[in-house]
Amino acid sequence: RRAIGDLSGALRAFDEARRLVSRTRVSTWLRATVGAGHAALALGDTAGAGASFRLAHDRAVEVGDRRIAGTALVGLASIARRAGDDPRCVALLRAATGEALAGGDPTDAVTAAGMLAEMLVERDAVEEAAVLLGAAAEVPDEVAVRVDFGLAYDGGPVRAAVAERLGAER
Repeated sequence: RRAIGDLSGALRAFDEARRLVSRTRVSTWLRATVGAGHAALALGDTAGAGASFRLAHDRAVEVGDRRIAGTALVGLASIARRAGDDPRCVALLRAATGEALAGGDPTDAVTAAGMLAEMLVERDAVEEAAVLLGAAAEVPDEVAVRVDFGLAYDGGPVRAAVAERLGAER
């Protein structure tokens, strides 16, 4: 469903997969729950996305899956950012980075750095944004389900904004 752009169908499929494997395959349930969160977020359903990300995060912490825990935190941070709750967004991104760098998904650290850099550029703290982007460039980036929903982080615009203000060499 994702491949053909049917986000509603993808959300239904993720929800069905969660129900089918909830008692047998924890790792599959976690991925389906995060997938449902991303699908809901892509559809603009922040309440549904938040519920899915919180469920995934809580269960991931319970079973020690740092990869899903960090990814769920990034999803929750995206919701906080959309709602204009910058302090909550920053706290969630810091937590996601901690999970990512302690064995989770490196993409979450790159995403967190990029989102924080965007917030810094908006506040005219371009030098600080450049430092974050430079550090993020050193982290190996991996992308999973988020790319299918157009939710994989694209650092191009913030990098261009920093380069425009500070010069391309920075």
